[in-house]
Amino acid sequence: MATAKILELTEENTCKLCDNALGKYTCPKCNILYCSLICYQSEIHLQCSEQFYKDCVMNNLPPDADTESKTKMLEVLKRMHEETAIEDELDSDDEDIDQYLDLGERLAGIDLDDTEKVWEQLTDNEKKDFEAFLRSEDVTKLIKRWEPWWSYRCTNKVLDVDEFGKIRENSPKIRGDIMSFDDISKKRPADVTQYNLINILASYVFTLRYFNGEYLDFVPEAVASISKISLNLNRNLNFNSFEEAVESVELQCSILSWIYPDLENMKLMKEDVYQIMQGPHSTEKKFYILCCLSDLCDLFGKAVQGDKDTKRTGQFSEAFPQLRFPKSELEPKSAIKRSIRKFEYFLSYVKDVLYL
Repeated sequence: MATAKILELTEENTCKLCDNALGKYTCPKCNILYCSLICYQSEIHLQCSEQFYKDCVMNNLPPDADTESKTKMLEVLKRMHEETAIEDELDSDDEDIDQYLDLGERLAGIDLDDTEKVWEQLTDNEKKDFEAFLRSEDVTKLIKRWEPWWSYRCTNKVLDVDEFGKIRENSPKIRGDIMSFDDISKKRPADVTQYNLINILASYVFTLRYFNGEYLDFVPEAVASISKISLNLNRNLNFNSFEEAVESVELQCSILSWIYPDLENMKLMKEDVYQIMQGPHSTEKKFYILCCLSDLCDLFGKAVQGDKDTKRTGQFSEAFPQLRFPKSELEPKSAIKRSIRKFEYFLSYVKDVLYL
């Protein structure tokens, strides 16, 4: 019959923080031996534990993160750290505490930039906590806001050639195969055409801000977003004014359950469309519009081709797009191709017909 082995507390194996229990863990920061989460986060060890979390965050921040972003991130981390400590003291059993404490061991030797590898090491409770955090407003405080390429405008009376060259470099490339409008249609475009264009541009700028400029990493989801919130693309609906075209996109964003619109982005949508319609200079009013439509053609073209660079097979990559973009909402290739033909129509319309 097996008998339980009783370990005698010695100077070598006793928790150095409470001096009253078996020390099962070692602090990764100061190498002190401790027995539980309560001891690890105790007042005696608080300075070390907080510094450890701070170092982990600061070492994994993007190189271009500004001081304000770092400060906000540390504030959020500290709050989460304190809330977790309280919850663990009240509700967690020994098994949960052990899982929390060995996270450092589970992540040892793993590249923290490899989200798939890190995700595989998390427990179910840790994954749920992370998902809840992503849905909270706190996560938006940690990410540096993307600056759209269309926000630049030259105020000089004459647009310098070198300056315009830099604008071209920072903007999507305009397609070189834009057909003449007369070759596409013998009919004069209806008055609603310009407002239908506004509706598409509004869905485009919202989506780019929604993905914080990283929309090319989520091609199917970005295409789904643009297609669903633009009723001109989705239902071939016509609009009779600038306000109506933009407000329609705002309404769709609030209706769709898988889009969580940032109120700031909603406010900026109308201003973004206006800036695009003005162009980088009074002599190049159509430039940004043509850039947007060309980018839309390329983006939707990637969705048709099934760009291998955007294909995700890992658990982490598969989990989070589906939280906001159910597979049932992704666009079929036939619908995507129809939208591309519409973008090509608008390219010709803007180039040869639209007067600004």
